[in-house]
Amino acid sequence: MKNLYYFLCLITLLLCACTPLAHKNSLAYITNQGDNTVSVININQATVIHTVKVGKCPFGVADSPA
Repeated sequence: MKNLYYFLCLITLLLCACTPLAHKNSLAYITNQGDNTVSVININQATVIHTVKVGKCPFGVADSPA
């Protein structure tokens, strides 16, 4: 049982080491309730790349792999 624990820890560490922390095109979607928009932000460059007008008082964000 102890060997299985160490094996799983090793696999986890290897997977973490192989996964990049910041993807090349990491984006954040930020709701702006004051002006009824959603800003698309490039996280790596810390810049707003697009602003989309939406309905009244947008809030929250849903995550989807698509």
